[in-house]
Amino acid sequence: MPIQLDWDVWTGWPSRVEGSFHRRIGGYTRNGRSFKIGITGDPEQRSAVYDETYDRMIVLYETKSEKNARNFERRLIDFYREHCDNERRGGGGRLGGPPFYLYVVTNWRPATRTGEPREPRRARGLSE
Repeated sequence: MPIQLDWDVWTGWPSRVEGSFHRRIGGYTRNGRSFKIGITGDPEQRSAVYDETYDRMIVLYETKSEKNARNFERRLIDFYREHCDNERRGGGGRLGGPPFYLYVVTNWRPATRTGEPREPRRARGLSE
């Protein structure tokens, strides 16, 4: 099943929006959902990489600056180091773009104790 791609995009200086991002990421990843933070220049193409591991990608931030995108990604990964699935502080490959997008991929339907997926929980601001 293809990954669901949601757009909840903000723009602006990373230092001015970072506090809001912690609340937003917490909302998308609560209840022990596994998640990974990343950046790309093409969310549609990038989402295909994750369709075996995660079931939802939420695009959170857009910028014209590759430097801002990479620095913001690194800061968020450092903050969530103990909780996210990222193995490194950020990628080093080509991103495409601009624009550049910061995203979170997550398992929206975490498994129950029996291994069966739970029904998705609806969060404000997410589309079907």
